[in-house]
Amino acid sequence: MTTIYDLVFAIDETHKKFPENNFASIYSQIIAGVPDALKFITTANGARERVARLTPVEIVQILCQEIVKIYNYSEVVRRTDETYLSATRFVDQYNALSQKCPGYETVSRLIRVFSTDKVNPVAYLLENNEALMDALHIVQKYYYEYDQKYRLVLEKYGDGKAIENANEVLVNKINSSANILRAVRELEVNQHAVNKCYHDVMKGIQVKNRYNEYGIGGKLFATQHVGLKRHNQEDSVLIMEHPSNPNFKILVVSDGMGGLSAGEEVSSYVVREIAKWFENISPDYYNKPEDLQRVFNQKITQINDAIYRRFNEGSEELRAGATFTGAIVTAQKTIITQVGDSRAYIIKNGSLLKRDSITLITKDDSYTWPRDKDFKQKSATQVGTKAIEDIKFAHGNNNILRCIGDENLNVGKQSFTIPNDSYDKLLLMSDGASDLLSFEGIKIICRSTPLPKITQYLVAAALKKKAIRGREWNGFYEKLVKGTLTQEELDKYNSLKGKGDGTHVDFIDAGKDNTTVAGYFRR
Repeated sequence: MTTIYDLVFAIDETHKKFPENNFASIYSQIIAGVPDALKFITTANGARERVARLTPVEIVQILCQEIVKIYNYSEVVRRTDETYLSATRFVDQYNALSQKCPGYETVSRLIRVFSTDKVNPVAYLLENNEALMDALHIVQKYYYEYDQKYRLVLEKYGDGKAIENANEVLVNKINSSANILRAVRELEVNQHAVNKCYHDVMKGIQVKNRYNEYGIGGKLFATQHVGLKRHNQEDSVLIMEHPSNPNFKILVVSDGMGGLSAGEEVSSYVVREIAKWFENISPDYYNKPEDLQRVFNQKITQINDAIYRRFNEGSEELRAGATFTGAIVTAQKTIITQVGDSRAYIIKNGSLLKRDSITLITKDDSYTWPRDKDFKQKSATQVGTKAIEDIKFAHGNNNILRCIGDENLNVGKQSFTIPNDSYDKLLLMSDGASDLLSFEGIKIICRSTPLPKITQYLVAAALKKKAIRGREWNGFYEKLVKGTLTQEELDKYNSLKGKGDGTHVDFIDAGKDNTTVAGYFRR
């Protein structure tokens, strides 16, 4: 969240270049939604960037908090100033207080309103322009017009700790009221976003678009691109919240199998049927993950059987199919079911002393995935990150063992639950994304990118950069791109490029396939 210090810095830098611009006029325009209002803030020293993501609710929340600080300071003066305490007449007391605490009358009036039962302080300022301008002008004067000492006294006394229990309840009320307003506005945006995603899925137009982008409630996101080699989109994606409970969420990625006659039709059918099923299931399942997992897998089985009967029954070869990776977030657990080679990753945020961790929690249903001595597929943990990174370069990696559309598919073969607190970010990817993105690359993007942009940046990375096999190849490729290879290195690179080792390719071209990433970000 943007803080008062970001605002102060932005206005200070702007005043240096444009003394005529002021806090009240700029931020009243932002609150009112005036287009390009931020253009009045200088870009010098990153000032505009520090406030670029300001929302009206955030600005007004900060204003309310600053009004409380100013009032707290006036309370300190009222209880400790000798001139005030020695005055016997009310008017003398008021004059003494106003002299040291400019705007005391206005601030006191706002505080009385903020403290009134059933008044949402942030909503009050948003809905009352006169009160909003009073608050803007008072804060402007304390921070930008009066002597610099007022900034210092607000830092010293403004947080309320100088007074026993001073306005802690009111500060909590302000923050709570801002959260309520944000939730209401997100719900409005959510409904539009859900309707757009749902609309695209239900109308079958998602696969008609070269690029799709969805976001719901600040936590669910999805991005798709047709890729640089394909002319049609065979991936389908679903992100959705249950109509009765926004915390009850589902994500699905389905990759229509390339080269098959109706891959896009199958993937569209899969996500459409799942969407209809999820919006109509009982909200009680939110607290019954084991029961939900069972009915989820039953639904996937029904979808599989319908695809098999329509496209593949009676045929000696598979004519149409799709992968399926789906996740449902319940109260305590996340259910994950996979068929094929689309993947699910989880990321746990680290700390100052501990790095972020990333885990592939699904196994590719492919011929190249490692197996034990009993020919049973190993788990991703058993295989290890280094070997998993190598698998995507193996010849035949795109040949999968299971897909939606198979006869007698055992959906439960890869179906499990994980605790919600075991991850901070959950990502589902089609192989058009996962084949181009390393574990470390995914972590870096997730750590350094704002949540709403993560799926966009992952897709963009898969479209822009080749995957090169082995650390040595990565070094060569980076130098090649930058033009810093020596002639000796270039000769060696050209002598090796494209030869592989007989079982693996050397690199995978960027944008080699339809590229889809869906994410649920808890934090």
